[in-house]
Amino acid sequence: AIVGALLLQGLLLLARLARVSARVPGVVRTVPAELGAVVRAGDLLLTLDSAAAAATRADLTAAATRTANAEVALRRAREVRAAGLGLPSDLEGAETAAAAARAELASLRATSAMTGAGGGRLVRVLAPRAGVVVRRSASVGQQVTAEEVLIEVADPSRMWAILDVLDADAPRLAVGQSVTIAMDGVAAPFQAPLAWLSITSPMGTHAVAQEGTTSPGAEQGRSCDDRLAPSRPIDSRSFVGDARRHGDSPSRRARARGPRA
Repeated sequence: AIVGALLLQGLLLLARLARVSARVPGVVRTVPAELGAVVRAGDLLLTLDSAAAAATRADLTAAATRTANAEVALRRAREVRAAGLGLPSDLEGAETAAAAARAELASLRATSAMTGAGGGRLVRVLAPRAGVVVRRSASVGQQVTAEEVLIEVADPSRMWAILDVLDADAPRLAVGQSVTIAMDGVAAPFQAPLAWLSITSPMGTHAVAQEGTTSPGAEQGRSCDDRLAPSRPIDSRSFVGDARRHGDSPSRRARARGPRA
């Protein structure tokens, strides 16, 4: 029977986060993605002026031309040999040249695809997934590198609650146990099942719960505001079969699943 509850504290963390970079160096020209905006997969996040992208696309065009010419030369060499003319080495040379041209074209196509959408010097950076823009470090006129993270898109429909647990209280927790999560500024608490327990924390053991109620604003298609921001402090209560304990510094942690739309 439920006769008490554990009072736990912890942090709310994003479960699904995409860190978006331009993949090529360049200068930021536009940033239509506003902080807090709801985006769909494929929506435009920013545009870039990139000489590196232009060079890659020019190389791709030249490689396509060389491949087409090599294929024509190979067909002619085969026709000549079929007519009993020419040397075997001529056909072998044409086959080798065509194979090399195809390999170069395939490599440049893969490289060009990595630069993103657009043409010439223009690079269009698109959202890799649906979610909310939770961080934006890019600004118009900024020189960026290929590895630099410019925008972060998070899915607020699923978050993790990392909860601190006392060593003495850890045996009273079990996977599947109900956790009630409360935050300042959010009127209704969230209900969450305890997902798993871990001993990987420097503090000892931590348990993880993934909360399963709808996050604020999800029904209206709005972004979740800073009430559900990453690393947001939270309080929680897990109902257990003995008396309530509190007051000691935590030495173990728990994880709960976060808000689910």
